[in-house]
Amino acid sequence: LERERFGALRWFHYEFGSAGGWAPLSAYNLDRTQTGGGVLVTTGTHFLDRMLYWFGVPEILEYQDDSYGGPEANCRARVRFDGRAGRFEGTLVLSKTVTLRNRFRLHTDDYEVELSDSETESLSVRSRAQPDVLMRFSQGSAGTAPDYFVAQMADFAECIRTGRPPLVDGRWGALSVKLAEDFYRLRTPLPEPWMWYRREAPHG
Repeated sequence: LERERFGALRWFHYEFGSAGGWAPLSAYNLDRTQTGGGVLVTTGTHFLDRMLYWFGVPEILEYQDDSYGGPEANCRARVRFDGRAGRFEGTLVLSKTVTLRNRFRLHTDDYEVELSDSETESLSVRSRAQPDVLMRFSQGSAGTAPDYFVAQMADFAECIRTGRPPLVDGRWGALSVKLAEDFYRLRTPLPEPWMWYRREAPHG
């Protein structure tokens, strides 16, 4: 992205969903005052962190979820960024009730780039000039993805030992929290016609 190797950005789509993803030992996740939110904060913040790092702070065009006063199980959003080559948009779909494809897809003038949530060290790329050719770019060898929890603790220990600033500081966390709060502030109901439908009572 920094080198603009894929060309001008046009739009992206991210989706992540799993069915039956609520299995805590307590019922805290059914209480919005304890969770702060639903799928957007429990699952979505991982992508919000990456989105902020890759593209900066977006303009929120739309946010919808199925919260009826409690934590949402499904949500979707549309955002816009000002890129080097002009504006581009992105969409997010998150679910705790539906299994989705769990991937990030980026469309540019020249390529379609896909990053699977289960493959953090490799990219799939298709050129618009040769759409039948799938290219895969990997970092490291198979099975060598880093343990990110260990990496976080190692960075924390190094900061204490040397006094250097952390790789990810509190400002990044604050940006992610603010973005989630901005989504919630602009919330509109997710269309659920199966919930809103009212059958007319028969006459007579």
